[in-house]
Amino acid sequence: MRVKNDTVNLFRYFAATAQAVFLYTCVQETIEHALPDKVVYLQAYGRFSQVTQAILEMPNQKIDLLRHFLKQAIGHLSKHARMKEFAILTDAKTTRIEGLYSDSFSKLADAQAVVSTFRATHDERRNLHHRERVCVGALNAPPSHRTR
Repeated sequence: MRVKNDTVNLFRYFAATAQAVFLYTCVQETIEHALPDKVVYLQAYGRFSQVTQAILEMPNQKIDLLRHFLKQAIGHLSKHARMKEFAILTDAKTTRIEGLYSDSFSKLADAQAVVSTFRATHDERRNLHHRERVCVGALNAPPSHRTR
C-alpha cells in the first residue's frame, strides 16, 4: 500500500486533550473544594488554639497535642490523656474545651466529606489517565513494537 498524501503532520503529535481536561479538572477541584476546606480547617484550628490558650495558658505544642487527643477520641479527652498529659485540667475546663473543640471543628466534618469525595474521583481520574497513557504509548510505538 502506498500513501500518496503528506500525512506526517497527522501523526507527529499525540492527542493531549484527555490530559488537558484531567489537569483542568484537578485545578478546578482544588480551587473549588480543597482550598476552601483548608481555609475552614485553619480558621477552626486558629479559633480552637486561641480560646484554649486563653483558658489554659500553655505552649502551642501542648495545645496541638490536646487537639490531636480530642481528634483521636472524637471530641472527648480520654482518661489516659487526662491522667498523663493534662492532669492540670479540671472537669469544668475539660468540658469547656471539649465543647470548644466540637464547636470549632463542626464545619470541618462537612468539609472532610467533600475532600474524601474529591480524593475518590481524583483516584478514578488518575487510573483513567494511566490507561489512556498506556494506550497512547502503544499507538505511538514503532510498528515493530506494537502487539498484535
